Amino acid sequence: MTARLGTHPARHHHPFNPAVKNVDEGPKTQGFSATALSRFGYLGHGAAREIVLRNVASAERASAKSADRMVVTDVPPLSAGDETFTNLADLTLEERRAAHAATMAHVQAAFEKDRAKQATELADISEEEEAKWSSDREDKRSVTDRLPKAFGDFLRKMPEWDRRRREAAILKKFGEWRQADEMPFTYFDILDMDAFELADAAGTAAWKHSNAYPADDFSGSDHRKRRCEKWWRKRLGRLQKRAMGYVEAVTQAVGGPNVRGRPLNVSDYTLSRFREHRDRTREIMTALVLIQKNDPSVQIPMLQVDANARSAKAAKMRLWIDMNLKRWGMLGWRVCWITVTLPGKYVCHSTNETTRASKHDLNLGPDEAMQEIQDRHHRVMALLRSRELRPQGWWFAQPQQSGTVHRHYLIAVPTLEDARAVCDGFRGEFSSLEDRDGEGEDRGCDASVIGDDDNRYKTRKGKDGKEETAASIAKYTARYGSRCEELGGGEADDDGGEDKDRFAAWKWLRGARTHAWLGLDSSRAPGEIWDTLWAHLKREERRIEQSGKDDFHYPDDVRMMVALRELRECSQCVGRAVEIRQEKAAAADELEAAEIEELAQIESAQAAQHAWHAAVAAGIWPDRDLAPEELDWLRGETMDETGEVDALPPYPLREARESVYEETRQEVVGVVGAVERFRVSAKPKRIELLEAAAAVGLDVWQGKTAGFIVKELKQAGFRFSKRPDGSLAGFDLSGEILLRHNEEWEIVDEETARAKVEEWEQCREPARPDPDTLTTVMRMEPIAPPKERVWPDVAEVQRGLEEWYWERESAGLREGVSFSPTDPRLGPAARPLRDWDEILHILSDGLEDEPKPPRPEIEQNAKIVDAKTLRRMQQRKGFDRI
Repeated sequence: MTARLGTHPARHHHPFNPAVKNVDEGPKTQGFSATALSRFGYLGHGAAREIVLRNVASAERASAKSADRMVVTDVPPLSAGDETFTNLADLTLEERRAAHAATMAHVQAAFEKDRAKQATELADISEEEEAKWSSDREDKRSVTDRLPKAFGDFLRKMPEWDRRRREAAILKKFGEWRQADEMPFTYFDILDMDAFELADAAGTAAWKHSNAYPADDFSGSDHRKRRCEKWWRKRLGRLQKRAMGYVEAVTQAVGGPNVRGRPLNVSDYTLSRFREHRDRTREIMTALVLIQKNDPSVQIPMLQVDANARSAKAAKMRLWIDMNLKRWGMLGWRVCWITVTLPGKYVCHSTNETTRASKHDLNLGPDEAMQEIQDRHHRVMALLRSRELRPQGWWFAQPQQSGTVHRHYLIAVPTLEDARAVCDGFRGEFSSLEDRDGEGEDRGCDASVIGDDDNRYKTRKGKDGKEETAASIAKYTARYGSRCEELGGGEADDDGGEDKDRFAAWKWLRGARTHAWLGLDSSRAPGEIWDTLWAHLKREERRIEQSGKDDFHYPDDVRMMVALRELRECSQCVGRAVEIRQEKAAAADELEAAEIEELAQIESAQAAQHAWHAAVAAGIWPDRDLAPEELDWLRGETMDETGEVDALPPYPLREARESVYEETRQEVVGVVGAVERFRVSAKPKRIELLEAAAAVGLDVWQGKTAGFIVKELKQAGFRFSKRPDGSLAGFDLSGEILLRHNEEWEIVDEETARAKVEEWEQCREPARPDPDTLTTVMRMEPIAPPKERVWPDVAEVQRGLEEWYWERESAGLREGVSFSPTDPRLGPAARPLRDWDEILHILSDGLEDEPKPPRPEIEQNAKIVDAKTLRRMQQRKGFDRI
């Protein structure tokens, strides 16, 4: 058989040396050994040598087809087709010795070549460095034995030189990480922990830090985190996932041909760990409930909250995809399909392992791959900006068979020339192909224009032989990201349960963000604005359903009103589409089912169109990026009696929240209408800004520069919005407010929830003694009569209100008394402005003398007490009868 790399004899002379005659007395490995002979390919001559040659040829073919064989031993110079080998019987003894010497020289050269290669691979990892990077020097086991068995088995199948090279890389990476993280555990320890062991380790780490740094002496946020078990559990989980992703790549436990033991996307070991963590998360959430602070009796199980949130997220993503496709189709925009992949050095094991252009770099793990794909994303965006394009669309991240990340972009631009320019620039920057006619060994990055007739830009046909469309590619790119992920998981079924689990495990392992929208007004948190308007819509729908009156509350802000009107139409279309599809299951035949599906598609298209209009009104895209048709529609919907046609979009309402670690962060709690206060040119001059500051009552020194005046305006609470005509609108957040949640909620465990409910019920209805245990007693001293309630004079209150009212009028304030309509605690159902006479009438009615409650008919000087009080009173004097 072929020579084993890394194994060398003690001496270089032939094992048939006549000096060694007694095998038992000879030194080790220097006597007669068939195993030693087989390592050099020497088993005599004739048929035995032909068997060796056949084995060498078989190994060479297997190495070319399978990546399981890492190294192919060079074939000796004498092949089976050589005349010398085919006529060995005709050779003389001297010729046979010469052939043997040539064979042995070749084997020795191959052996020295292998030793040199091994020394080159391990040159950067000496014994001192290995001891330095080793995280546990007392552990004498090899890296292969210290790894989980699922990963160690892959290393054991490799040649020794390759195994040692990969072991050294793991030691070095783990040592670098531990020095940077200062973790109290070794990566070998946490790598083999399940979810429950990881939680125990987190509790131990938090307990140790609490003893070393007591809360009374160390109150910083960093110490507060390290005393928290939950914080340690999250941190150890992240470190375990980082180590797991790197080790499964280095050991080649994932990717390549889908064979037994080497699955796709993630390794089987990673999938089992992911399912353990998911089961533990489900177990924790089972014991938690979401309660309302003002009324703890209103409770929702956290499992139901999680399921509703996942379903709503998936439904929103599908609706937005349909909305964008509808928009692009109606505006006639062209769509580019761009694929961004990584070079072969980031791929641990590919399907074309034997013909790949670049080998895997062991220093590059999943973290480096995610960083590289993000850098390439910025290069794509810079490429588009260099062509003065503001694209609309999205990207989805997906795993390759080896788990390496790649991204699909779907970008829409106004014209065909812009789309082709994007493709040309992208190919010049990224693509590995010079033309589209050749296949190449690895297509890598590529870009095409959907629906283009030019062969240089057209997309390839799908697997069904049909031309690709924007809808088909959108479905392909979002086949994982738009699915509703369930916390409970599931077995492999028609919905692809196994594929869903592997994609979820891949996303969990890398902490990857698998989707993002492009072209949105990100500074205004468009997703949060959409969610707030949708939440208000659902609240009003529930209120109308309970009351039976169709009195939907629309805000006074014109753009929020238009957005809610379109969202209401969208919701109704979605509901009708769901009802129609439910009837599809009862269809008599396929023709009837197709007709029902066609009706559902019509309703879905209507829902997408109303969602598009709602997004334009809510300002999901910047107003300056809207198409002329969209601007004309928006002006027509927002025009008021004064002819104002450029209403500002709503703005997110942010509120400072403090975490349990006393760290403050800004959270979006609702939306607020923007009220325009002034307008200046795109590049305002100093005189314009001074006039604007004077209009809003801001005192600015005349000698200040334009930049300083803008800074003063921003510090005073004014913001700027670039309008489609190029001007800048200055506004403040004094408009109407819509909150995302009208009530405050908190997450507690079941025991705490029961305690809060009991406390709330006691505060709501004070406990009363049992009437059967009460007794009437007579006291010697008479009970003092109750004091009469003194009511204020109505006329005096009216005079005070009139003086306050006229003070407001003289100050130039608006007419009418407001119950603070912008107070977030009141929400959208705040009371409207009332006239002065109506308010005085309400106050006058409230100040009338109220009828006094009737006193209980009890004998004079009597008192009602319970049994315990009665016994205590009997022991005292002062009672003449009971």
